[in-house]
Amino acid sequence: MRSMFVRVPMQTGYGAVVHVEVSVPYVDALVADGDGKYYMKPMQIEDATERRRYRHRGPTLRSLVKLALACDSAEQMGERLRQRFERNARRAGSGTVSPQAEAEQAERLDRPLAE
Repeated sequence: MRSMFVRVPMQTGYGAVVHVEVSVPYVDALVADGDGKYYMKPMQIEDATERRRYRHRGPTLRSLVKLALACDSAEQMGERLRQRFERNARRAGSGTVSPQAEAEQAERLDRPLAE
């Protein structure tokens, strides 16, 4: 059975839109139309794993809900999110953490737990 291809948009789980190629049954009238939407040979679409490697992913809804349930207030949740962001930035070695933030983190670690 002959087939033709069409490129269609698809929404990812992270809210982004990517274009994928779909194989559909051959219809002579659609290919002969000449608008270029349907074609016979598959085109090269950039590799999804390459796109994924450079894209920043935010926290998932599930992790945000778990964090909200663990926190007592919105301020505490905001503080924990900031700490998580700074910790991930340090791990990645991006150098985006300010010296002031590092000093605050060191001060927080030196405080006794009973406070």
